[in-house]
Amino acid sequence: MDSLNANIAQLSLQEEPEFWGNYSDLYHTLSTAEIQFIEAAILARRLGQFQKAREILDLELPPSHILPVLALERSNLETRVNHERTCHDVLDLALSSQSQWRETSGREVQLLSLRSIESRLEAYGSARAALQAARGIRDEWDDLPMKHWSSVEVGCALTYYSIIGVCNQRTNWVDCDSDLSFPRAESVRSLAPMEEFLEFLLESQRWGPALSLLRILVEYLEGNAKLFPYQKFISMCEASARLGSKPATLSFIDARLFLAMMMSQDLEMVVEAKQQLEEINAYMDTIDWIFPEHLQRRMLRRLEIDAYPPSALEPVNELITLAATSQSDGDSLMEIQILSRILHRMNQVDFLQRDDAWTATQKNVLSRHSELQSDLRGRALLVTAPLWRFANTLDKSAGRAGEYLQRFAKFQMEYPDFDLPTVQRDLFRAAANALHSLGRDDEAQIYEARKIVALSNCPLDPSQFFRVYRDKPFDDWAPYVMGFILNWINLDLEAGNISIDQVARMLLIGEETSDLSQNVRPVVPLNRLVEDSLLRPPEIIANRLIGMPDPVEYDEWGARFERFEIWLLDSPKTVERWIRHTILGDFQRVRCVAVRKHVQRATDDLAKLGNEELQLDVRLLKQAENIRLLELVRRLDRKAMGAAEHDIESQAWVCMSEWTQLATSFRAFKTGFIKDSHLDDAQRFFERSFVEAKTNDLTRKLASLSQVSLLQRQRYTLFGTVASDACLDTFMTYSQIYMQERVARSVLKGSDNIMAGTNIVSQWSFSNHYDLAMGMIVEALGVGHVRNNYHRTIHQDMQFKPTAAPNIRRTPQMLFSELVDWTQSKKARSVTEALGAELIITPNVLSCAGLDDNARELLHREAEYQMQINNNQGDQEALARMLEKIRQEMRNCSGLMQLMDLRDGRALTESQIHSFAQRLGPDVLIVDYLYLPQAFTGMSCQIVPMIYKRGKLASCHFVTQLSHEILQRWVRTHILDEEIREPFSGDGDPSALQYLYPLIDAAVKFSEPGNTILICPTDILFNIPFHAIELSDGEPWIHRNPIVYTQSLSIQQLCHVSASAADSSEPVKPLAVQALSDEDLASPNAAEMAFASRIHANLLKGQDLTKESFLAACTESRLIHFYGHVCYDDQKPLDQHLAIRDLDAERVTVRELFDLRLRSGTHVNLIGCQSGRSQIGLNDDLLGFSTAFLYAGAASIVTALWSIHMEDAAAFQEAFYDEVITQSRQSMTQRESEAEAPKALNLALALQKAVLTIRLDSAGRPRAPYHWAAFLMQGCWDLFPLLDM
Repeated sequence: MDSLNANIAQLSLQEEPEFWGNYSDLYHTLSTAEIQFIEAAILARRLGQFQKAREILDLELPPSHILPVLALERSNLETRVNHERTCHDVLDLALSSQSQWRETSGREVQLLSLRSIESRLEAYGSARAALQAARGIRDEWDDLPMKHWSSVEVGCALTYYSIIGVCNQRTNWVDCDSDLSFPRAESVRSLAPMEEFLEFLLESQRWGPALSLLRILVEYLEGNAKLFPYQKFISMCEASARLGSKPATLSFIDARLFLAMMMSQDLEMVVEAKQQLEEINAYMDTIDWIFPEHLQRRMLRRLEIDAYPPSALEPVNELITLAATSQSDGDSLMEIQILSRILHRMNQVDFLQRDDAWTATQKNVLSRHSELQSDLRGRALLVTAPLWRFANTLDKSAGRAGEYLQRFAKFQMEYPDFDLPTVQRDLFRAAANALHSLGRDDEAQIYEARKIVALSNCPLDPSQFFRVYRDKPFDDWAPYVMGFILNWINLDLEAGNISIDQVARMLLIGEETSDLSQNVRPVVPLNRLVEDSLLRPPEIIANRLIGMPDPVEYDEWGARFERFEIWLLDSPKTVERWIRHTILGDFQRVRCVAVRKHVQRATDDLAKLGNEELQLDVRLLKQAENIRLLELVRRLDRKAMGAAEHDIESQAWVCMSEWTQLATSFRAFKTGFIKDSHLDDAQRFFERSFVEAKTNDLTRKLASLSQVSLLQRQRYTLFGTVASDACLDTFMTYSQIYMQERVARSVLKGSDNIMAGTNIVSQWSFSNHYDLAMGMIVEALGVGHVRNNYHRTIHQDMQFKPTAAPNIRRTPQMLFSELVDWTQSKKARSVTEALGAELIITPNVLSCAGLDDNARELLHREAEYQMQINNNQGDQEALARMLEKIRQEMRNCSGLMQLMDLRDGRALTESQIHSFAQRLGPDVLIVDYLYLPQAFTGMSCQIVPMIYKRGKLASCHFVTQLSHEILQRWVRTHILDEEIREPFSGDGDPSALQYLYPLIDAAVKFSEPGNTILICPTDILFNIPFHAIELSDGEPWIHRNPIVYTQSLSIQQLCHVSASAADSSEPVKPLAVQALSDEDLASPNAAEMAFASRIHANLLKGQDLTKESFLAACTESRLIHFYGHVCYDDQKPLDQHLAIRDLDAERVTVRELFDLRLRSGTHVNLIGCQSGRSQIGLNDDLLGFSTAFLYAGAASIVTALWSIHMEDAAAFQEAFYDEVITQSRQSMTQRESEAEAPKALNLALALQKAVLTIRLDSAGRPRAPYHWAAFLMQGCWDLFPLLDM
């Protein structure tokens, strides 16, 4: 008591005290002392110390009936301990004592009246009267805006929603469209007024009422949707709690406990629930005013114990302690819940293990449990609970029928106004069964009739009524759906609304009267249909009707279904129309599932036989069923499950998608089943679906566009009714939406960002998206053969020419530019965007950009929002919206457009490639390889090298000699074959490389000796060492030209930006890492790293080298050289790693490298086996060491394409740094002689000379390509600073 008063005593010292009570607006009727006492009582109640709260209210405050605020708080206490009758008496006494109130108002009377209605509903179960009274008060409510509501208005609305919630759970008398609005108002969605009220409470930081409303609101939600409102509440409440608000702190804890409780009830979220409990426990440890005996701690421990297996006895003793604590605090509700858990666990014990201690414990627990139940002064539902349990034993022990009837009669006398139909239904059923067992059939019929009336008033809520089957797969629906139909047939038979002959015709029973009596009779209540003993007959009937496993013919099924349709549209009268229509729709869905399974099975069988005619027939049957279901759903009651607008849309989507699939069938087109009108309707549907999709519904938007593009392509190919370039606009819109989502996710860091990009590709992109666009461009240019090839296949006439398609809108030059743009967009898409999103705009870049004040202000505001998001401050959704708004302003800002293109990871356009090529200089030749799959062009030639020279496209032609299939086979044979440990190590291997010369023929012709060649491969070409291909003079290409590789030209540009952004005034600080194990170092072939001292590198090796020291040193150096083992894993690309002294604990994974942050312009030499190999994902996305280091900030990297010998690696690195040192010294000498000297190293030249050096043996003879061709470079080669010699 002292601790409570100590907390409250500070109220008088605060300028603006924060109250615990929900009705603080009524405190003006109290003295300062009375306020302190009532606050102490409320805090005691909130902490579960109900006995202390009662003492304060009884001893320290005036009688509750003379002040509304006292009556309200007293009623809150009685409600919390389940004394609803006492609560009702308190409120009624207060209402009858209005003349004694110090002050009064109409609003306070309304609030007390609503609370009295609510308590009577809970205490006596009189739902209809409560609902009518609550509606009456709601209809009298004036139009006071919600923003002006006091705590009294808030209390009225909250109590009203509570009454509606109870009635909605137990009856079907609630009209959600009108009853879920306080005050009464029109609303588009039933829950919108409640959600608006919740927003108001949260914004005004009324945490207690908001939490109470949350518990009501989630009862209208399903599944994980229940969790989201709690998560939002917790997020907002936590911010207030951090500022020291104790009421917010307690509400924050209570909400997290409720959230954990809901999670623990979902088997898939048990782990998350346990994590929640651990976090709550840790949080409460930091609160010095919440003690172990308080309610929150008791509830936490109870939830922790619930996580034990049901049969575990370990927590029983602790549960007994919790029950005792609850008893001492007067918390009878918590106590009876805990005692029930104890009895449940004890009943799991095997009979042979039940000793005297077990018997004594059970006896004590049962005694206390019975005592609590006999003293229930609270909710009527709790009073009926023992009656329910007794009724459930009647089937097993008919001799107890008389005792049940006595108990039931007593209950009816004590609760004459009890009218909750969900309870009445079961009590009346039990009474009828009991009377039947006693031979009193006439009396039993009375309760049978009452049971049917109660049944008609039961809430047939989707979350309860249909849960018995709707949570299951479609395959399992049939017996449940038929079970409901059989039960309703019984209702109509009893009411005389249907004859036995009509039933026989509906069920196709005919003369089988034994079947009829077995499967239809006797009457069975709905909640018993799920019992195993009753599943078999409905399943048999359902399968016979719909045809399982082989569906009956479409026309025959139509006649059968029509009989059910006619009956269920209007019968039985005791079942709501929308419920009947739900079952009607579900019955047709069961049929559709049967057809789909039949189609799949038949298609698989027929595919083996190659019978396309029958394959088409079964697919047409499937489409006919889809159309039937769509037509039916459009006729059903809109309240029916599966008949809402989104359900109609979903079914229409299925039908229209099937037209898209059928259009791929040669026979469907040839026989005229598929018409252009079908595809036109489908295209219009998906175009409308795209327009109507919500802004954040990316899945629907992108899926709609993908369907539109496919239909446009099919209409061009089959009918020639659209132009060949029509789908290009659709593809462009698709790509723009994808880019917006990718940019929105740019707040992610490191490996999370990379995986987010990969996930977007897999979730929202059909993988051939870019190929389709490029294929249609080739078709529009007149060199593709897709349409001609299709029609020749159909008509088997080589001279046949299909109808000319409409003229294209684009010129050849426009088409070619788009082809280049799509090529760049495809290459390394998600990695390009991830690199862009992580680009750090350094002061160097900003100074070069010459930004104005507006641009700098936008950058500053963006950084502030980004920091708040990273630190998890404030409303994350609102911050994300503001961040996107700022970034859109930045994209429209002329000074930031180029930077934002880089930041957004936008692929280079044709004009930007020309500009980039010009910046690289006249001595650089760009060779950008394009792969056009034959399936999208109809052409056998698929590889196209696009060559840029002096900023212009110099050549673009197909490689006719080498198809993609041939190249795949070559790479697998010569490089990727696991049995090949040393590629190109034999005498004949150089000729194998010469076989690939057609790939570089054009590039050789357009280049001069000494020109730097920048190669951008694609697909399988990433595995080819182009620089090792022999020229006509027998020398490898690298002998003639320095050669650099890049994943895409967009990434190459980013590498140059990174190198340009480096601060030239900062020292390079070279880092050399000798990562071999002690055993490897003992080998005579191990490198001595002699170069390290010559370039003044920090050498990390031996005991000084750990993962931590390596990663730390990497962030400080601009030149990183790693020499050691690299472990490649094609299946788990993010888990492949750099081996540090062969110690498992010291491995550095690719995932960790993605999270690394290097200095701008860093160069990396990664000398290890297969360090240059990457997993090639969708759209040329590469995941490997090269990508990771580039992402981390490197501007260039040298790697090895295959496994290498230690002596080759050692020789290469020494030769590489010899050339680096030579270039640095030559530049220094030239500067001293005042001659014009290079300002940066030429790393491409250093790589060329190193490769050519190790290519020759000690006698000057060429060695096999295996020894030298593995080494290659990616990235920027001409901006790395000279070393200080």
